[in-house]
Amino acid sequence: MRRRVLQVGVAVLLLLAAAPAARAHEGFGLSPFLGVAWDTGGGDNSPSLMAGANLTYGFTDWLGVGAGYSRIFTPGNRDLPDTNFVGLRGILSLPLGPIEPYVAAGPGYYWEVAGPHDGSGVYFDAAAGIGVNVVVVRVSGEVSYRALDDGHGYFAPGVWASIGF
Repeated sequence: MRRRVLQVGVAVLLLLAAAPAARAHEGFGLSPFLGVAWDTGGGDNSPSLMAGANLTYGFTDWLGVGAGYSRIFTPGNRDLPDTNFVGLRGILSLPLGPIEPYVAAGPGYYWEVAGPHDGSGVYFDAAAGIGVNVVVVRVSGEVSYRALDDGHGYFAPGVWASIGF
């Protein structure tokens, strides 16, 4: 129980301490996303649902930072546990009018829920994507790879929708 409280506390601190990931426009943005994830470390390689959100802050049109939470949902009887992630990212983008390619990378913390190992640790995330501005929303397609400290990794393509404020 004490470990869970510590994990939730770390997650909240990470989200609050770095107001800012898949958007590098000046100001704040909120970016919910939905995607799939594959465990690249062996075991069950079927895709799992991945969902979450990031709070972003852009210093300029090309440089931003972000903090976020995501979860991989693995229903059924599989050897890949549900996993929570909280992380920070640096974002570099290349504004080309309504289309904007970007790269993002940063560290994070993960913990498994109802898994065979109930493990936790740190990870590094590297991502690339392309965003398209549509009225007040930016829709992005992204591919990321999360390398966990236990040797596993997750390949995770997804779709983002960013709203600035």
